[in-house]
Amino acid sequence: MAATAVEQLPTILGSPLRALRSASVRALSRTPDKPSIPFRPPDTLPIRISDSEVRSAFQSAVTGNLDSELKNNASLEAKDILKLARQIYKNPTIRQTTYGVDPDLFSAEYEVTSEDYPEDLIFVDITNAKSALTAQTMMASHLGRFQRDVSEVIKRSEKALGQVALRTEKDIFWVRDAMWIQLFIEHNHRWVKKTRKKPVETFKGAFSGRNSNKAAMYSMLRFAMVIDSYLAKDAVSPAQQQKPETEVGTSSYTAVCGQSFVVKLAGLLKIHKISRVEVQNPSVVVQTENEDPNAKGECTFFANEQGQTKVKIVVARTDNFATGIAEIEVKVKDG
Repeated sequence: MAATAVEQLPTILGSPLRALRSASVRALSRTPDKPSIPFRPPDTLPIRISDSEVRSAFQSAVTGNLDSELKNNASLEAKDILKLARQIYKNPTIRQTTYGVDPDLFSAEYEVTSEDYPEDLIFVDITNAKSALTAQTMMASHLGRFQRDVSEVIKRSEKALGQVALRTEKDIFWVRDAMWIQLFIEHNHRWVKKTRKKPVETFKGAFSGRNSNKAAMYSMLRFAMVIDSYLAKDAVSPAQQQKPETEVGTSSYTAVCGQSFVVKLAGLLKIHKISRVEVQNPSVVVQTENEDPNAKGECTFFANEQGQTKVKIVVARTDNFATGIAEIEVKVKDG
C-alpha cells in the first residue's frame, strides 16, 4: 500500500497555493494570465508540517480511501462552476482570478458573488494534481501553515466531502482522489465602497458579528457538497482520464546561436493558453515572450550559446485541468 501524505508528514514539505492571513489562509497574490508559484519539491520550503496537531487534524478528517488512484474528467471552467453556484446562490456571478500550471498540477481560483450575500466574496480554488498523494500533501501543507494551534481553528466537516475534509470558521477544504479543493469567504470591499456602507465587523478569522455569517457559511458548505458530488460523478480510472495533446512537430530542434525560434504543439484542442516551460540548461536556451501573447501551445526561445539542452513544456486542458508534458531536444549551433 502506498504511503499517504499523513504517514510522510515528517519528510514532505510542499508549497500550497495559500499564504497566511490571520488564523486562516487566503490566496497568494498572483498576476492573472501568468503561472502561479509552483508546487515545490520537498526540501525547498520548511514549514511546521510535522506537528502532531497537524497529523491529528488530518487523520481525524479521513472518511475515505486515501490510496485512491482515480482521476477526474469533470469540466472545471468558469461556466461550469457558475452552473453549480446557481444551485445554491441567487443570481451568482463568477470571475477567474488566478491560475497556475506545474508538472504536478494545474489550479484555478474563481471569485463568486451573489445577491444573497453581496457583502461576501466566495473563492473557489480547485487543483487537479497528478496523484492523490500530491493532493493530500497540499492539504497537509495548508494545515502546517496555520499560525495558531490547529486544534483551535480546525474542525472536521459536518458533511463528508471526498476522502478527507476539514473546515475553519471561514473556509472548507478537502481532497477527492487527486483533486484538492478549497472554498473560503472574504469581505467584499467593493460592495462596501459601492453602497458606502461600513462593515459591521472586519474579518478576524471568525464569523461572529454579522447575523448573516452563519447563513453564509452554511450556504458555502452546501456549495462544497454540490461541487464534490459533481466531481464524484466524473471520477475515472487513470487510463480513462482525458489528457492534453503534447505532440510536437519534431522531437529535436536545431537552432542558430543568437537567433530566436518557436516551438509549437501539434494539437491545440482544449489546450489552456497558460503553460510552463522548464529548460534543463538555461545558459544554452532561454524562453522569451511570444510575439502573440494569446497564442496557445506556442513557446518562443532564444538560442543563447552553443550547446544542447532538453526543453519541457507543461500544458493543461481547459476543461478538466489534466496536465501533460511535451519534451524536445534542442541543439544550438554556431551561426
